[in-house]
Amino acid sequence: GFGAASEPAAAGVVRFAVDPPEGISMDSPFISPDGKVLAFTGRESADEGAQRPEPYIYTRRLDELESHRLDATRGVFASTFSADSHWLAFASSASPGSSVQQLRKVPVDGSAPPLVLAEWKSGWRSPIVWPVGEGILLTTSDGKLVRVAPDGSGAGEPLQMKLPEGLSTVGLRSPLPAPGKILASNDSWEGTGYHQEVDLVDAHTGEVRRILDNGTSARWSPTGHLVFTRNDTLLAMRADPVTFEPAGGVISLTDGLGTSTGDAGAAFALSQSGTLVHRTGGRWGMHRRIAILSLDGSLVPWSDDRLPFQDAIDVSPDGRWMAVTEMGDDLNFSVWISAMDKPRLRLLAAMPKMDCNNALWAPGSEAVYYTCSGRGGSGTVYRARPDSASPPEEIVSFSGRNNLIVPAAASPDGRWLLVRDGGYSDQGGTELMKVDLAADKRSLVPFGEDVRESWTAALSPDGRWLAYATRASGRSEIHLRRFAEDGTVGPPAIVTSGDIVAVGWSLEDGDGARDLLFWSRAGKLYKVRISTSPSLSIGDPVEILDGSKIHPSINTAAWMPDGRLLIVQQGEDEEVRRGAVVVVNWLEELKRLARSP
Repeated sequence: GFGAASEPAAAGVVRFAVDPPEGISMDSPFISPDGKVLAFTGRESADEGAQRPEPYIYTRRLDELESHRLDATRGVFASTFSADSHWLAFASSASPGSSVQQLRKVPVDGSAPPLVLAEWKSGWRSPIVWPVGEGILLTTSDGKLVRVAPDGSGAGEPLQMKLPEGLSTVGLRSPLPAPGKILASNDSWEGTGYHQEVDLVDAHTGEVRRILDNGTSARWSPTGHLVFTRNDTLLAMRADPVTFEPAGGVISLTDGLGTSTGDAGAAFALSQSGTLVHRTGGRWGMHRRIAILSLDGSLVPWSDDRLPFQDAIDVSPDGRWMAVTEMGDDLNFSVWISAMDKPRLRLLAAMPKMDCNNALWAPGSEAVYYTCSGRGGSGTVYRARPDSASPPEEIVSFSGRNNLIVPAAASPDGRWLLVRDGGYSDQGGTELMKVDLAADKRSLVPFGEDVRESWTAALSPDGRWLAYATRASGRSEIHLRRFAEDGTVGPPAIVTSGDIVAVGWSLEDGDGARDLLFWSRAGKLYKVRISTSPSLSIGDPVEILDGSKIHPSINTAAWMPDGRLLIVQQGEDEEVRRGAVVVVNWLEELKRLARSP
């Protein structure tokens, strides 16, 4: 509900807290351009043993005490207000359980059913923005700008953006008052560590120009300032009203904005009427732990360390070693390893101005593959031998790619390394490729058109079968193919369909069969019995663990050869029910601070 308003820092400034409804977690609060309606993504708390509920958009007028759920927005993953504050555009699944995703719009008050604007295509990226007279705008993973008509007539021909050297794409953030001008952000590993930059996008020409280093979530203030964040601090700079180039020094406004581990800066929203909205709680996700999870749901800590572990962990095939990614003080990622029976992390891989991440143990457990990546989709996949004093071996380098190259699987004969072009998302734009480790000149070799749109893959322990999740057919499926010694693959067999997050294999049983394991987006772990003799036989999926019962929640997990899981568990601070701070007439405060010496 409304908290008590604090003593105003400037005439007319009113500051109060807004909590989500009881039992609802709040994420990504944003404000209508007229400053009258707060919206946020909300998700009900899961009952013990229940599946994690899907998110919805909730709205709340600032002159009312209650929030209202927009039922049509089930499964929302991107949203924005229209410039006139009458509509919400949002992207979600077409229906519960469907792998088809759509961009739709709905009245802010929910008085009419949603209108489908376009199918959400592979490679489309959030955030989305809806400037005056421009339709809904978004970018793609290959550097194009997409304009979707708000009348339901579909998306126009994508416009190739003219990006600065080293950039593969940008993420749109907020419209500027000039026609067709949009503020955007992009990732950077330059300088002292990981940070983001603010760009100016011309939606009419596709030109992209950098206007601010080391900032994110930028918004334009009617006072003539660019407002942005670094870490959990809100900052502003006076800017030229025509070019929007910064024209003054940095002004520190406030700190303690809510942001999660790995983010370069906190998200916030600012209406053109001067209402500021942001999360509370400072930076969270800095106190995660590693634990061992059994299939009966029992959990034991692996160590007492509470650190900013990230979403990449792996266990060696012999079960003796583990590797995990940790975020440093400069927000760069590094790879750490330890013996499983003696929890004591030691650094394996770190590079200045780079993220080292996504460790994968080789089948013989003697080496670790990982990626160190920098600005603009460039980097190198390495192989390191933890017990050797030799420097890591460069496997393959890449640059100017739409997504990073990360290790996915390695063949037990030591010849093939499978990599995936992309992150952890199943939103599309990813591809599974292979590297011939025996070749004189190593390169990235695609499998082919029918193995595109793949975001997780695993080779069977004998190296003869490749399982991977793909949307090549238009829906999320697990495909299984025979994998030959020369790296070619046989025709696909469909194992199952659904919202698949990750796949893996169990060890072979005595009857020559083994289980294919996979996680669903709902947090459930399944097994499918695979027999290959005398012919391929695929069983039905059987649920073996409901990960949504685990609290604090599982951030990422790795298979252990004894059938248990090594998990990164979120910190208790990530389970806290957080609200938002709303500051009405905040521009008065900005003007006062801008005048201060």
